[in-house]
Amino acid sequence: MPSACSDVGEPGLAADLPNIRKTSVKTILITSAGSQVGEGILVALAERRQDLRVVGINSEARSPSLYACDRVHLVPQAREGERFHVRFGEIMELEQPDLILPGRDDDIVLLAELAAADPQLAPRILAGSASVSRMLRSKLAMACFARSHGLPFAETLATVDLRVDAQTRAFIATHGWPLLIKPEDGQGSQEIWLIEDLARLEPWCGRVGYVVQPYLDCTPSLLAWLRDFRQGVPLHSTASDVVQDVAQVLIGPRGELLGAFGMRSDMRAGRSWRVVPNEDAALRTLGLRFGEALAREGWRGPLNIQTKRVGSGYVPFEVNGRFNGTTSARTALGFDEMRLTLKAFLNLDIGPARTASGLVLRRLRDVPLDARQVAQLEASGRWEASARARHPG
Repeated sequence: MPSACSDVGEPGLAADLPNIRKTSVKTILITSAGSQVGEGILVALAERRQDLRVVGINSEARSPSLYACDRVHLVPQAREGERFHVRFGEIMELEQPDLILPGRDDDIVLLAELAAADPQLAPRILAGSASVSRMLRSKLAMACFARSHGLPFAETLATVDLRVDAQTRAFIATHGWPLLIKPEDGQGSQEIWLIEDLARLEPWCGRVGYVVQPYLDCTPSLLAWLRDFRQGVPLHSTASDVVQDVAQVLIGPRGELLGAFGMRSDMRAGRSWRVVPNEDAALRTLGLRFGEALAREGWRGPLNIQTKRVGSGYVPFEVNGRFNGTTSARTALGFDEMRLTLKAFLNLDIGPARTASGLVLRRLRDVPLDARQVAQLEASGRWEASARARHPG
């Protein structure tokens, strides 16, 4: 959930909001609905919500995507433990969602653990077993899982075990410079470091909570960009020629594979800005292999396998168990995972989405916020769209 946490009042929610009666309309609840993941889900559902009611929870009121929901609740951050669990329980009792979609990696672990403790809640959470959720959260554990199942994965070492010794020199000799340092449980492309020599690598040796991976498919222009930093730090800069190929897989409620899609993303500042389909059967097959292996371990819902193309194949370096910011882009390109998800888990068909001609460009845009709506959410801890806003016209 976003970093800021608004102070949320403690009175029970049911005091002034009636419980939602079960009707033919299905209710989905999106955690961290103000995140890019939440925005991607909401955009993918646009114009197809006649039989759907969308509730969002978030820890920060100033997120534009929140006000595309039908109702929003502010919650404490998940790391606040008991306060979050009490608030979440109140919201669950009030809203009675039919399906809960996690919006961040931390949410996945939390929801999977709640599902493990409450068998009645488990079918309503789009995730899998708690053990798999924790494994997906750890790049080191995911690398070990892939290796044990005969699946390719970027060689991944824990910095806490790293020394400038023969093993590290062999790792460098195999993969070359630069290397990547990233948090073992990182998300959102945050705090990732490119390391181009031993002098910069040595301070990371022995540090807890990070991993080192090779930088796959390094290009001459990226190396030139790195050399620019030797004469100073550019005030505005982003790495060039950063491209990744992604296999998105969806696992159904019984462990069946509902679909797979390959795409190529050009990245800027850790975000996809140009997305096109990748129809290479090798990428799709790789995604299905990961899907089959993780389904056997009890995973359900989406899988996002991020890879780099190396030679004629693909090498994964990270796997996430959720939708992501490019959910709406994939929908536009013809992979309608929201429709597939709702049909499989809720027996609800929201109908087809509008599709594009094979290219999606993502860009920054101005999003005006109604200060009165933000103030209401911050003051009361909840906001609800008007009937006209929910059903325009």
